Amino acid sequence: MKKQFQEFDQAFKYYGGLYKNIEKANMLNDVIDVGNGLISSIRSRDNRLPDAYVNLVDEWTLNARTTKFNGKYFIGINAAAIVLLKVLFFRMLSNPKILISYGDILKEVESPKIHNAQITCIEHLYLQIDDLNPLHFPVPKDPARKSIAEFLSYTAIKYLILHEYGHIVMGHLEYKNEVTNSFSFNEVFCITDSKNQLNPLISQTLEMDADSYATNASLSDLQIIVENMGQLPDDVKFIYKNFKESFSLWVFSIYSFFRLFGNKKDSVEQLKTSFYPTTGMRQISMVTLIAKLYAQNGKKYTDELFQIALQSSAQVEKSFAEISEQGIGLESIEFAVRPEAKEHFGIVLKNWNNVRPHLEPFAKANLAPVVE
Repeated sequence: MKKQFQEFDQAFKYYGGLYKNIEKANMLNDVIDVGNGLISSIRSRDNRLPDAYVNLVDEWTLNARTTKFNGKYFIGINAAAIVLLKVLFFRMLSNPKILISYGDILKEVESPKIHNAQITCIEHLYLQIDDLNPLHFPVPKDPARKSIAEFLSYTAIKYLILHEYGHIVMGHLEYKNEVTNSFSFNEVFCITDSKNQLNPLISQTLEMDADSYATNASLSDLQIIVENMGQLPDDVKFIYKNFKESFSLWVFSIYSFFRLFGNKKDSVEQLKTSFYPTTGMRQISMVTLIAKLYAQNGKKYTDELFQIALQSSAQVEKSFAEISEQGIGLESIEFAVRPEAKEHFGIVLKNWNNVRPHLEPFAKANLAPVVE
């Protein structure tokens, strides 16, 4: 294990290295076990898939990355990602006006609104709050609502891990190394990697593919947990009482995660020059993919899930408005449905047909079919 820590530290040394204060941060401690357990569970169902070691990087922005070092795969989750996601969902579930059907909202006390809840950096968090005031770091008082907040946090963290693992199993990492001589993928653009980037269209195509993998794998993981609910502790079984209920919370979590990046101003020019899809593109793509994943269950079931996804997404927007002064922010979605954005989204999807042959020699899992 010590060698594994050392290799991880070396693999991410230019990004902060291994987060070494783990014994001082119980909130972060479980993430390592959850992440590595998730990878092991997926590999147990498909022996073609490689191992990847998950740990925390000592860096304080909302980011994650994957790399290959000494012939081994590593997934690094910034310590800030765990802190910021937990702060977000704990704040939400401490508010008696958010997800009111869960737990006893009368036990909760509404905290002061912060200026902007779309926080992707720890420094920005502390600039907005008085860390001596416990109301600024609220924890749900009702046990059921606290369990929901934990579920939302870990769902987003697992999605982030699966997105990075998608870069590995879909062959993105090896393909990027062949083209740029760099075994590194970041969830958010990092200036350190500015010289080792694929061209924007290819990069966006691979990011959308990694999102698709994460959505599919994450929902499969959720389905397995629901089907084996009897093995769970009694105090969390209510979250998994049926798939549709759990699915609604899953969408709430992932849409909220994407929403954290919604404060970036989108423009038509950025569509062509950004290395990442816009927030709105990712949100719409997630909901659209869900409909395709469950099409085999029949139109009625698919339509029902689609409506649940839309309702849950709307709840997220209202929740952000409840905890911050920014109000409901639909700018990213509204931009994503503009004709220029929809045209670009179509170009990204069709570009899959150009990228797919280059991934085939490196992919460890089945690639998505060509786009008709």
